[in-house]
Amino acid sequence: ATQVCTELRWLAGSNGPRIEAIFGGVSQQRQVQALRRGVDIVVACPGRLMDLLDQNQIRLDGIDAVERGQFAQASAAPWYISTSIRPGA
Repeated sequence: ATQVCTELRWLAGSNGPRIEAIFGGVSQQRQVQALRRGVDIVVACPGRLMDLLDQNQIRLDGIDAVERGQFAQASAAPWYISTSIRPGA
């Protein structure tokens, strides 16, 4: 997810959309803070995305597009969610 975000940020340029990587193995705090500030594109690994959904830290209403990585294993493929992500309730 981090590598995808790095490339998206490079492609988008300095005035591009706000992009955030959501993945496990690290503290959720920075990720949740970024979501609360607002993001335009989220690149999320399924496990952490499900954790944040279960904790009401993220909502997926208003999604414009969802794409699944084509070259990763199905269980580990990140989902690319392009939307105005809203923090949980």
